[in-house]
Amino acid sequence: MTSESNKAERATARWRQTLEQVGQDLIFLAVLVGIMQVTRLILVWAFRSRLEETTGLLEVFRAALRGLQYDVSVATYLSLPCLAVTFLCLFGDARTAATWVRRVWSTIVIPTLILAGIIDGIYVGEFHQQFSHFMFGAGEGYLRPVLKTAWSEYHLGPFLLLFAFLSVVTIYGFNRLRRRDLHLQSRVISSTQPPAIRIICMACFGGLLFLSARGSIERRPIQTKDADATPDTVMNSLVPNAPFALKNAISIHLKMKSSRGLAHFLGDSTLRDAASELHGTPVDSVDDATRRTTSGPKIKRPSHIFFIVMESADGWAMKDEFAGMHLADEMRKIAKNGVAASFFASSGPGSIESIASLLTGHPDVGVSTNYRINSRQTFATSLAPQMAAIGYEPCFYKGSFLTFQRYGEFATEQGFTSVTGASQIGQEMGAKMNEWGVDDDVLFRSIESNVPDHSTFNFIVSTTYHPPYDLDVFALGYPVTSPPTDLAAPCSTCTPKFLQTVGHAWFADRALGEFVARTSKAHPEALFIITADHWSRRFINERPTFELKTEIPLIMFGPGVLEGFVPDSFFGSHLDIAPTLIELIAPEGHHYNSFGRDMFAAEESPFSIAANGLMGDGFMVSHDGRRGFRWDDDATDPSMTEEMAAWGRSLQSLAWWRIMRQSDFLAEDLAKESPKNNPARHPKAEKIQEPSPEIGS
Repeated sequence: MTSESNKAERATARWRQTLEQVGQDLIFLAVLVGIMQVTRLILVWAFRSRLEETTGLLEVFRAALRGLQYDVSVATYLSLPCLAVTFLCLFGDARTAATWVRRVWSTIVIPTLILAGIIDGIYVGEFHQQFSHFMFGAGEGYLRPVLKTAWSEYHLGPFLLLFAFLSVVTIYGFNRLRRRDLHLQSRVISSTQPPAIRIICMACFGGLLFLSARGSIERRPIQTKDADATPDTVMNSLVPNAPFALKNAISIHLKMKSSRGLAHFLGDSTLRDAASELHGTPVDSVDDATRRTTSGPKIKRPSHIFFIVMESADGWAMKDEFAGMHLADEMRKIAKNGVAASFFASSGPGSIESIASLLTGHPDVGVSTNYRINSRQTFATSLAPQMAAIGYEPCFYKGSFLTFQRYGEFATEQGFTSVTGASQIGQEMGAKMNEWGVDDDVLFRSIESNVPDHSTFNFIVSTTYHPPYDLDVFALGYPVTSPPTDLAAPCSTCTPKFLQTVGHAWFADRALGEFVARTSKAHPEALFIITADHWSRRFINERPTFELKTEIPLIMFGPGVLEGFVPDSFFGSHLDIAPTLIELIAPEGHHYNSFGRDMFAAEESPFSIAANGLMGDGFMVSHDGRRGFRWDDDATDPSMTEEMAAWGRSLQSLAWWRIMRQSDFLAEDLAKESPKNNPARHPKAEKIQEPSPEIGS
């Protein structure tokens, strides 16, 4: 009898210990949820100017309530190490181990969670979205200059002090809470004396943990698309917490580089179906699907071609209603005397994605093209060898250092016979350099002093309108020192820091204008093609429209070769420049390869693909079909038709296959990759979660 009594007492003691440890774990979980909720509310407050004017406290409450699902899910996963040790208390005295694990783990997790929230806030401020797979560009060749620039540009010192303070206070507060006696009532213990009741309690607790980890009581766990808690897309983009956004970004990054990336684009079709969609007839390879034949030159053959990609040049800066900012005076002048697109968009969300698309001729499919093995040699669609094929020596110039993102090696691998970067230019010109490279005026002077007598194709990437924004632009002559009063809307963002920053666009534009003026005089039969890598992510207020965040310039200038050439209005993306240029100057019957289209060709239903969506004749719609706009009042309402969606999927799946695998559609490879041929591997086109919508969408 005494033995059984002792056994019952030991069981009760273990049960009490287990409940005490579970209570402390729940406190830890609640603290983590609290950190993520407070971070969310701080972000909402910090970016309140980007919210819709109709957004009020009710929308904030709805966002916080939906965000609670993400927070509980993440907090549950982060609490699992503590809960696992707590579970051992059911079988013996594991209080010491549970306390030690909780103390060590909380000291790691709490600061990490706070740091993630701070970094995410800075990321939102710069890129208008939470963590996305775009961020991995920083880890592949840019990390050192990114960190150096971030330190100087975003004044990270105070943020680090804030991080240290919040970490110490939160850990101290949690330790105070967990040391408090939970004062479990004896009746709670006595009411759960029967072993069956305790088993039921633990089973219920396990079930609650399972639901908490899923963040949902529905059939599937909570996902990014569940963030639409309010009518405000900006508010919705802040609903997922930083760890969830980071996990999603990593997931997309890894999936797009695996064979599952093909399934994302291809769906239930096959590569041959996609090739037929693009080419019009059945073919056996990607290269066959992209093969084209020119109809004959439309202009006089240029002596030299200068293809200039301006860093972060905005399409909105070219518009009359924003002329008072003086950010594109020279480009506006060049466009007036040349040929300019009615609407144009970038192929990538960032510099390297767009440059890789321009050099390889592939749309960006999220696989870091410049780091792929197949990119170590030219593709059939690569720009440089195709320009060499029509008699131009391909030369590559970049105002930054060529080690960034493998720019130097990548340009060489893509067929450029001459590759020049900041180190060589700075030494040659005796110019100062910052952590990113040389200023644009130095870059352009270096190029114009080295133009040879024979025909050249010069691919030029500028640098100045990029952090660290260290020029004294006002001393250099930037005329806007206070918010202009002649804009289409008040410039609510025109602080001295904002004007100092965008003044670098003015400086770059001035350097471009001087280069075009001098070089066109020295080489009157030269052709200049001017575009940007992406928009600047800056505007005169906090709520730029989808259209303003998408448009970049495309200008062709060359009085000596474009005289008499007056095309109809045209549109396109980076992908369309190469075929347009080749069709413009190549002899009739010349064969070339391209995923893009000749923007000057008369087509009944032309489509173009860009980073932000698909374009039709006079309109654009986002890839998810949820946003759209018209730049032509006579265009149809922007909507994602099945024809347009099928065309976009075909283009991207073929590009993914060509970059990641090969050109030919071999039976054994198709069997491995096609979801139709291998339903067990790809039961259907897996919808990979996209990053949160851009803030300001």
